Amino acid sequence: MVKNNIIESLIVERNLSQTKVAKTIGMSREGFGRMLKSKTMKVSTLESIAEVLNVPTTHFFEEHSPKKNEFSEQSGIYKSEIPISHTELLNQLKVKDGQIAFLQKLLEEKNR
Repeated sequence: MVKNNIIESLIVERNLSQTKVAKTIGMSREGFGRMLKSKTMKVSTLESIAEVLNVPTTHFFEEHSPKKNEFSEQSGIYKSEIPISHTELLNQLKVKDGQIAFLQKLLEEKNR
């Protein structure tokens, strides 16, 4: 099932309006709003929205959305039932990059 709240969150995150997205994909603002409330849409519409929002189509489905709060040892990223924004995910990745850089520096110092 398509997670319409993800679409709505991405629209806000990218400083767009539902009207702008609707017009870009060839819909009226009213039709776009009804579609989001109905939680059903054509694949071609979903693909158009994904293109406008610059995300893969799979991003809108529950099982593919980023998660937080439950730590995954394998990926080193937190997961839960609460989708997180791309900004939050990027912040998590920056922290991990910083940790990696720190460990690389320690390793270099040890090898001297």
